[in-house]
Amino acid sequence: MTLYDRWVGEPSGFLDARDYIGLTKLRINALPTKSRTTRGRRQLDRQCRAGCGVPETTNHVVQGCHRTHRMRVKRHDNVSAYVARSLTQKGYTVAEEPNIRVESGRYKPDIVAKQGNRAVVIDAQVVTDGIDLDVAHTTKVNKYDRDDLKRKIKDQFRVNDVLVTSVTLNWRGIWSKASSACLLQLGILKIKDLKVLSTRVGVGSLGSFRLFNRSTIVRTGVG
Repeated sequence: MTLYDRWVGEPSGFLDARDYIGLTKLRINALPTKSRTTRGRRQLDRQCRAGCGVPETTNHVVQGCHRTHRMRVKRHDNVSAYVARSLTQKGYTVAEEPNIRVESGRYKPDIVAKQGNRAVVIDAQVVTDGIDLDVAHTTKVNKYDRDDLKRKIKDQFRVNDVLVTSVTLNWRGIWSKASSACLLQLGILKIKDLKVLSTRVGVGSLGSFRLFNRSTIVRTGVG
């Protein structure tokens, strides 16, 4: 158990008993998807009930299924909004989803936060299984850590220095160590904030799973 998932051994009022049990199942991949409930019986149908044409795994349900797209967007937006509030409380001037056009294209980071002569560009992501979290963090940073974009931000926000970082977790609420270390070092988040965001991402993923089971929408003509 890390500093960021203390909810496992130290549940708080933020989680009711139902969510605590659900999150525990989420973390150990024990939610009752068709892939889970047919383990050891490969002859049974394992395809997604929403007609996606792929095995129904927890990873697919919360990260790729069309039934849960709305919840994935909401989960991401909740993460971004939490970070924006934290920055505002620390005295930053926060611009959310600014459209910035430069020679290499148009960019729309989740947050550009200014304090004094420094601006911080932050983009949030909740990634799938099978991805190295620190690589995902680095890839996201490299997307925005461009000379032309930083020059534009310096001019637009009237700052002398621009830093770029990311908020990177997977759908289980596990943090990229590089992402969390950078956010702590910059003073953007505290350890308690990492714990809260880890829990909220997990709750968002759990909400996606519950929505999937309530929904009856089926995609036709796949493949």
